Amino acid sequence: MQSLSWTLYEAVHFNDTRILSADWSAYPILRFSAVPDSVAVHVVDNPGSPYLGVAEAAQGPTAGAIANAFRHATGKRIHDLPYSADA
Repeated sequence: MQSLSWTLYEAVHFNDTRILSADWSAYPILRFSAVPDSVAVHVVDNPGSPYLGVAEAAQGPTAGAIANAFRHATGKRIHDLPYSADA
């Protein structure tokens, strides 16, 4: 969910002099109302492999996976985060 939030919502807004994202109420972030009711989690038991954590390994490729799915569905490539309908 955190990776989805980074990819689809989160952006620090600023002008020439300061950061405009000054509090959590105005910060664009995935809200509980937008989170699915359930998420399937598959933990792969791979003894002897280096420890990656449970979720950390998925943080990096999430944006690329969403961009590739969007390209597959529409033929358009998006490059800038957060992804939005304006892209």
